[in-house]
Amino acid sequence: KLRIGSKVFFLGRKSGKNLADFYRASDVLVLTSAFEGMPLVAIEAMSCGLPVVSTNVGELQRVIKKSFSGEIVDTFLTIDIAGAIGKVLDNPRIYSAEHCVNSVSEYKPENVLQVLYRKIRDLDKKYKNATLTTKQ
Repeated sequence: KLRIGSKVFFLGRKSGKNLADFYRASDVLVLTSAFEGMPLVAIEAMSCGLPVVSTNVGELQRVIKKSFSGEIVDTFLTIDIAGAIGKVLDNPRIYSAEHCVNSVSEYKPENVLQVLYRKIRDLDKKYKNATLTTKQ
């Protein structure tokens, strides 16, 4: 109906490796959501070195560093989004893969899970101590 069939492709479900290959083969990820929390797609893309242009939603300001690893657009205007995309595409040195990876480094699984593992170990110690006290 919109006559975009030759320009838009729906690839279906892809494995993590296939997604990473797509990210690495791309120039920019564009996310124009109206509502988000912390979209994993942005973290995944940046982990693969892909800069992100996004509308200003959710917690993306935590990972997208303006003029470093992507751009956040404060409007939904096509001209503003296109301008941000152009800025990223015209400046590959500024929006380098290294900058993107650095911007999401605190979200590596080992960093995120470290807090959870510590909490589990603390609960385990607490449970063992409570069990020992009860048995005595």
